[in-house]
Amino acid sequence: MLATNTNWSKVDTSLRLCVKRKIVVVYNIRMSSSLFPEFLKPFLWSADFSKLDKEKNKAYIIFQLLEFGNREAIHWVFESYSVKEIVEVLKSNRGFSKKSANFWSLILKIPKSEMICMTQDWQRPRVKI
Repeated sequence: MLATNTNWSKVDTSLRLCVKRKIVVVYNIRMSSSLFPEFLKPFLWSADFSKLDKEKNKAYIIFQLLEFGNREAIHWVFESYSVKEIVEVLKSNRGFSKKSANFWSLILKIPKSEMICMTQDWQRPRVKI
């Protein structure tokens, strides 16, 4: 039997049944939008904030917040993702600046040779031969 209470404290599935005045309305709640605090919005400027998915857009979110985020944003990253996931992004993303990559390699003890952004200068255009 369906509960008539329409105030849910937790979003546990993406599909919810809302019962109001004996009319069942099925609608989709994006779990990802409820997972992102509003203070992250300035750092995730190049994507539609309401459509971001925490798992599908993991690499983008981790990159943006580690590269451009403040203390609060970086704290959120480490609460939301495992160190293994963060290290994986740091090793595979070539968009990190040398300064950020060096900082995170020291903090997380990642050899610079394993970070793609440190192995070749991706920031400068290549010289034409």
